[in-house]
Amino acid sequence: MNKFSLALLLIVALVFASNFKQHFVQIKNADEKVQLLMQSNQKKLDALNTKPQLSKHELWLQQHLSKNLNKTDLLIQGSQLTNYSLLSMIAIMLACAVAFMFARRKDSRLQTVDITCPAPSDNPVVQRVSWQMMGSIAANFNSNRIKRKSEHKLRILSSPQWIIFSSAFALLGLNAFGFALYKSYITGSDWSPGLGIVFIASGTGLLVYGFLQGWLIDRQLSLASSPLNGQHDIREVVALQFITGISGARRRIFNVYEINLILKDAQRISLSRYGEHSNAMHSAAILAKFLNVPVWRD
Repeated sequence: MNKFSLALLLIVALVFASNFKQHFVQIKNADEKVQLLMQSNQKKLDALNTKPQLSKHELWLQQHLSKNLNKTDLLIQGSQLTNYSLLSMIAIMLACAVAFMFARRKDSRLQTVDITCPAPSDNPVVQRVSWQMMGSIAANFNSNRIKRKSEHKLRILSSPQWIIFSSAFALLGLNAFGFALYKSYITGSDWSPGLGIVFIASGTGLLVYGFLQGWLIDRQLSLASSPLNGQHDIREVVALQFITGISGARRRIFNVYEINLILKDAQRISLSRYGEHSNAMHSAAILAKFLNVPVWRD
């Protein structure tokens, strides 16, 4: 995490804290006024309850005060639950932002050497292979990481940044869903979990997609297998393809780095994508050494 990112995060946190402090002071003052009104109405109701006989007007007033006290109490509880939900939402966002920045900082510190070489133009495979980006999802952070399981096995998994990013949506959805359900149970109001469901589905979908895109490469079995992309014989691999692409729009343009397998028949298999050049080059070096193939760039 660089100094600019840390300063920006602190400024955002201070702005949030200042705004919500004012918000909660206003809510507290309003609650105090409502509590005073409830105490006054409760005294009136207690006085009516002690009377042996009540007139029609007093009976109506007794019922009216009782209903209002119940409704007001439920409204206060609902308001408190909304505030707690808002606070937990902010806590989730800040925690995920800090974790994301630390994960990104760790990736950006990798020391790497450029091992790529220009694709040989006289190679018949190079003449047939495409150099367009394969992936459709572009992010300005690393989507994948490499984990060496053993001497002969290597895994390509979702990166910590991808997991944190996806989990943030799921946690925000669970927060909204849980508080909406509890508020409905406490206050007896209608339950409307729509937004929570959308966030839970989005976050879970991203996590599942990241898992399905993972790879297990086994040199003993000569197989590269993925839940989404099936199995491929790594003896057919002639090189790794390292592509640098551009994504984003207007002022938010960033580089995306993609690593693919190139097979003897010029077919390509998408392995991983990165938003950090150092991480992409580090992964390419590990894969090239593990598969004993060169890394071609366009």
